[in-house]
Amino acid sequence: DVANIPMKTDSIDAFHAGAAMHCWPEIEESLAEIHRVLTPGGRYFASTFLGNYFSNVARSEALANGGADLETNLQAFQYF
Repeated sequence: DVANIPMKTDSIDAFHAGAAMHCWPEIEESLAEIHRVLTPGGRYFASTFLGNYFSNVARSEALANGGADLETNLQAFQYF
């Protein structure tokens, strides 16, 4: 359950979700949980075969970050 990761806060440097995010029922809660377990400066990597999916993720993330635009950060997802 990605919305309830059994790891300590700030405990991992990198997290990868391979072709899975489009299956998560609660994307906001899941991303918050990933953020919780990542160390400061930690990296989250995701891949999916649904190209438009990350536009929805960017909108959700922008809302959580006071409207910050993530468009440049989504370039990596173009390669998956």
